[in-house]
Amino acid sequence: MEISKEKPADKPCIIILALARWDGPYTSTTFSLAKEFSRTHKVFYIENPLTLKYVAQHFFTDEVKKRILPGFFSKNKYKRLDIDGDLTVVTPNVTLPVNFFPQGKLYDFFSGLNDKRIGKLLMQLLKDHHIDNYIFLNAFNPFYGKRLPSSCKPRLFIYLCVDNISHSYHIRKHGAYLEDEIVKKADLVFCTSKELVRSKSKHSSKVHLLSNAADVQSFKKGYTRSSGIPADISGTTRPIIIYVGNIDQRLDVDLLVYVVDHCKDYQFLMVGPVSEGHDNLDKLRSFPNIQFAGPKPSSELPGYLKQAACAIIPFKCNELTRSIYPLKVNEYLSVGRPVVSTTFSEDISDFSEIIHLATTKEEFTEGVKRYAESNEANDISKVNERIQFVENNNWENRAKQFWTIVQQEMRNHHV
Repeated sequence: MEISKEKPADKPCIIILALARWDGPYTSTTFSLAKEFSRTHKVFYIENPLTLKYVAQHFFTDEVKKRILPGFFSKNKYKRLDIDGDLTVVTPNVTLPVNFFPQGKLYDFFSGLNDKRIGKLLMQLLKDHHIDNYIFLNAFNPFYGKRLPSSCKPRLFIYLCVDNISHSYHIRKHGAYLEDEIVKKADLVFCTSKELVRSKSKHSSKVHLLSNAADVQSFKKGYTRSSGIPADISGTTRPIIIYVGNIDQRLDVDLLVYVVDHCKDYQFLMVGPVSEGHDNLDKLRSFPNIQFAGPKPSSELPGYLKQAACAIIPFKCNELTRSIYPLKVNEYLSVGRPVVSTTFSEDISDFSEIIHLATTKEEFTEGVKRYAESNEANDISKVNERIQFVENNNWENRAKQFWTIVQQEMRNHHV
């Protein structure tokens, strides 16, 4: 691995300003990369700040309670995680709610005040941990870190784009133009899909593809490990059709209604959190053969997938999903599950030889029935074929790709 050629004194820390929570209810690209980076580098993971409005609305939730005190008292800001790596989570101070402002001077002023708080936190972090050699990675959070203090001089300023921000429900109002600004100033830009690469290349010549991946080895172990059936599906005797992930505006609910209605002999299992604002699930919930299991720890997901006759990705085909390379396809295949998906993006088409891609609701239904009735999920040769197909789609290889590009950029700029 090229990174090993660095002398310890030359090896930069990585400071990540993230949008995703480290302990969020679903697998995050940013945190998965952070964990992998921490195997070879010291990593500081600055979480997206809570706003005063969010704290007031969710004050008694665990998410807020575990962050509110560290957010006010500097001695508690750093949480070293007990993992196989050197990874510290940093909790910022609470910030002002500014999203309701229209684009313009008022938003810029109050957003600037929030940015000063992040700048102050960054300077304190550098001082507290004696850091003078670091890379700053803004991970899909263009709302902060736009104006770093002049004394903060990272070797590289990198931006990571993981989604089409202009179609992301909660952050699209200011996200699109702010992201364009930060892409223009970044030394390097990484994107998780081919469509995002094309989009961001309009604003920078330093845009690279860094596709999503999975913790393949952990999922494989989950498949081979002898474990009991999860309690909430232990009484199910029908073939299980599973979806794992965030239940949000990407899902084609009309498609799901059709498939569930035409596959009454199967049990559909939706594993993941339901996003705020997703209020059109009532018709889907009315079917007796669908179950919403809620979010589960990533360590438990292989146990659920192992029980499934097939796994599904019923995404809409629109501008938002066109930019998606879903984490879940690698997770599904890492456990050897047959997969049925819509043709929502160019990146999912790369899996056409190993999964069933459907362009209509009828084709989607046919794929589900085919896998459920043929019992391909338990065909060892098919299982191994799927696992081998995604063997290299792991975070270790993505980190190697990242460092190859980063080190070349540092050599080009002699930084």
